[in-house]
Amino acid sequence: MYTTRFLFLLAITASVAAAPRPDAVTAAAKAWETGVKTKAIVDGDGVVRYPYGSYQPTVIARPLHVVDVEMQPGETVQETAIGDSKRWLINVIHNNPDHVILKPTDEGLTTNLIIITDQHTYGLRLVSREASYVPRIGWYYPQEAVKQWAKDGAATVAKLPSVTADNLNFGYWLEGPAALRPVRVFDDGAHVYLQMPATMKAGEAPAVFVKGTDGNDALVNYRLSGQYYVIDKLADTFSLVLGVGSEAQRVTLHKGDKPWYAAGGQQGNERFDR
Repeated sequence: MYTTRFLFLLAITASVAAAPRPDAVTAAAKAWETGVKTKAIVDGDGVVRYPYGSYQPTVIARPLHVVDVEMQPGETVQETAIGDSKRWLINVIHNNPDHVILKPTDEGLTTNLIIITDQHTYGLRLVSREASYVPRIGWYYPQEAVKQWAKDGAATVAKLPSVTADNLNFGYWLEGPAALRPVRVFDDGAHVYLQMPATMKAGEAPAVFVKGTDGNDALVNYRLSGQYYVIDKLADTFSLVLGVGSEAQRVTLHKGDKPWYAAGGQQGNERFDR
């Protein structure tokens, strides 16, 4: 019996450790929205993406190797200007997205590059070294993402539907840091309601994810009404995520009763009652 429980706990621990993280670009934009300092990230295609408008990135290139600078889909490169046009070769490929191809002819070179498109102006510092380099770069746009979310979610601020105590289900339990935990969680058979602490600032609002069909975290459609998150679907598990990467905080909400391995009142676990 104890051996079985030990093996089961070991499997649970491994499963939690291997849990997928939210999409890197989405999580980074959500972190920016909360005031977290933005950083370069690597997306699923291996492209190093820098936060647009935050700082001037330094790109490491290697002599006689190319660096592919990928622009935002839908924008067109209009002009480029490079400080050292003799020792740095540059070529613009118009596609969707457009690409700017860079190649230094020697090592120990330092210059800068300006790329002007019909939507943005980009600045890069270029350095060539006879060492490892970054073959593909691009940007992500946290400010634009947040504005788009606000536009798409004009219905985000909504009134709570009319519900009665008889049709509410409070059978949820959670695990994760206390600072991020909702005060109360319940559903009415169609929506899930998360009552967040009154002390939580607007800029500290976490993102809500559910596990997608591919096993990765997927953003959930939700609305805000006062202290409540109103999620427009039911699921066995939801995650509240604040921050990105190793600094991310996560609270996981489970529907139903605590299993025996989570019962016993451990710190950080909580079940909601009326």
